[in-house]
Amino acid sequence: MHHFAAAGGTPAYWLWLSRKGDFFNNLKSQILTRGEPLYDEVEFILREELRELRFYFSLLQSIALGKRRLGEIVKATGISQPVANKYSGVLSDLDIIEREIPVTEEKPLKSKKGLYRFKDEFIQFWFKFVFPRRGQLEMGQTDKALEEIKAELPVYLSFIYEKIAAQIIRQRADLFFEFEKLGRWWDKNQEIDLVGLNRKQNSLLLGEVKWSRNPVGVGIFNELKRKAQLVSWGDSKTRVYYVLFSRSGFTPEMIKLARYEKISLYKGDRICLEGR
Repeated sequence: MHHFAAAGGTPAYWLWLSRKGDFFNNLKSQILTRGEPLYDEVEFILREELRELRFYFSLLQSIALGKRRLGEIVKATGISQPVANKYSGVLSDLDIIEREIPVTEEKPLKSKKGLYRFKDEFIQFWFKFVFPRRGQLEMGQTDKALEEIKAELPVYLSFIYEKIAAQIIRQRADLFFEFEKLGRWWDKNQEIDLVGLNRKQNSLLLGEVKWSRNPVGVGIFNELKRKAQLVSWGDSKTRVYYVLFSRSGFTPEMIKLARYEKISLYKGDRICLEGR
């Protein structure tokens, strides 16, 4: 989990961050230390591809800090909306970010619910944790920066776990159905972490992903079923599949219910109950 959060799917970064020693020692020595290859890697990549770097940096940092709507980005950066649109388009073309919309939207390009997010995990990690601490790191305060990152990392890992869960579900479509679309759903202050659909098969998958130290109980599933009623997709004949991901497993009551209602359960990245 930690390695994917920092290195994403780039083999070279995995090599640097999976050397002898634990993840945090490697993070300190390979990314947070001046002169090491990964310390300036992101800046080097972006300088190769972009001009007006400070505007792109400002936009990327705002997304890394949670400003995901275009209006929020404009307000946080001071960049005008037309320019922010242009820059975000360039970054999307480079596969650094993408515009995410609720997976059930019928006209994605016209949707007003778009949220920007990173596609490149290494660049996301750098802008979230490294770039804001460049002053510290330039003065050699790597231990202080590392301790701050450790404190902030658990919340960040919860979002990374959602990405991993989506990859697992996509690879195990044989347990459910072939997905025409797979992503997230949200509306106002309601959201569902995993939503997959296939209109031809009239099938819908709904899932929650919990990066918590506590086992997932029946309450989480009941809340998912409540939110499922808000999703405007399908009809009375739609076949609905439920799946839960949990870092810490499930309560005995949830396991019993999952067997009865054929809910798929994943602990970490491994399936522990097939819902069929």
